[in-house]
Amino acid sequence: MFNLGFSEMLFTAVLALIVLGPKQLPQMAKYLGKILGELRRAGNEFTSEMYRAQDNVKTFQQELENSIARPKNNAFHPPEEQQKFETEFQYPLELENDHNPKTNGDKT
Repeated sequence: MFNLGFSEMLFTAVLALIVLGPKQLPQMAKYLGKILGELRRAGNEFTSEMYRAQDNVKTFQQELENSIARPKNNAFHPPEEQQKFETEFQYPLELENDHNPKTNGDKT
């Protein structure tokens, strides 16, 4: 993890024993172990959360691509309703055009 050889680890242990003393060394080792464990858990949790977010983005992207590929086959406007809708709106427009004859070739 830190690329320490045996001699570096032995030197660090002797230095810690001299600085902390035999009473505080086990307490500090336990404290450092607890902190490292919490950091490792937080890192794992962060990584798994990122993978979940990535999966959500991929799912959303697939749904978006599918909805773009099939715009007329969705739940909001089935083909039958779309045809009915178009017919209902075209019929009044045709009647309106029949009652307003154009005069003098105007295109207004």
